[in-house]
Amino acid sequence: MNATDRERDDFDGDTDPSETLHLSVDGQTADCSREEMPSIVLSRANLLAQAGVPSHAVKRILDGHYDLWDEETVFWEDRFPEKGKRIMQLLRPIYASPSGLTSVPSDTTLTYMVRKGFSPAPPGPLPRPRVINLVKPSQFKDMRITPKWMDECLEFAGKASLIDEAFPWAPVESKLRASGFFEFAVYGSALSGELRERLWRSFTNTLRSLWMHLDEVATSPLIADPWAIRDMWTLGNCLPIGFSGSTDAFIFLLCR
Repeated sequence: MNATDRERDDFDGDTDPSETLHLSVDGQTADCSREEMPSIVLSRANLLAQAGVPSHAVKRILDGHYDLWDEETVFWEDRFPEKGKRIMQLLRPIYASPSGLTSVPSDTTLTYMVRKGFSPAPPGPLPRPRVINLVKPSQFKDMRITPKWMDECLEFAGKASLIDEAFPWAPVESKLRASGFFEFAVYGSALSGELRERLWRSFTNTLRSLWMHLDEVATSPLIADPWAIRDMWTLGNCLPIGFSGSTDAFIFLLCR
């Protein structure tokens, strides 16, 4: 087959090889012809290589597997092929802002997050809307109820083994330890070691359950909006405990 034959195969009779296409690169839209596309892709690959992006990651970026290249995304992409981008949608806010806000959100905001994050309680003879209780550590200690912790609410029996044991902290554990955030060490003056350990376990297991739900490995009827449930952990000075008794009241712990 000569060059002319190849050109006929590459373009149908109604297509002009020089027609203008709209190409989006890194969120920027540019007009280019079909003849210019290979050079644009090659130029982008060269720029990524010059920026220090490994060659195997360059191809994945050009194929659309990454929004951007960073060590965390590549870490998860290596373990969950073609899912690193999705995992980082879940984890990036956790990694980027582990200390959360410096003030406590209003009761209205917390109530909205709980109602948005969890599916409505099943109807009953006396249905009640979900409410929140914001308590201090001393108050929580004195409560005469055993809460259903967040991770217990979302737990999938027998499914945790399907997730890499490194999930979700491995690529950032050393950084979080240096910041004092790992295992909620930053709250050491306000929370007992036992309580911080239980909260950290709940935090870790919640993120694992949310990923399994998003990945459809195992879905929970209790999860209405996994992103809202995740965001309950980015509030900084108040951490989610779980439901008290029935599922009509949710406890947040004021830990500043």
